[in-house]
Amino acid sequence: MDNNLILMAGIVVTLLACTGIFFALQEMNPKSIRTFDYFFLGAVIVAYAFGNYLWFIENNHDAGQIVGIWVAGSISLGLYFRSIVTRTPVNQD
Repeated sequence: MDNNLILMAGIVVTLLACTGIFFALQEMNPKSIRTFDYFFLGAVIVAYAFGNYLWFIENNHDAGQIVGIWVAGSISLGLYFRSIVTRTPVNQD
């Protein structure tokens, strides 16, 4: 498959994902998102963009694959800590 076609598809998918994130943040209850959610979301976006940069622009496929693993790791950690926070009752003294 042509690298330019893959790059264009990646750009379209990235724009659609960013648009979805924007609308999801607009529609959600402001109290349901926590500060750490923004940090994990930022980590995912940066790792995704950097992995695609390494793969397509720098043509360094090995480094692009390694950085691509960071995306899944960041999502997993974010979901793990989010589940801990939502399970733990807030101490209201």
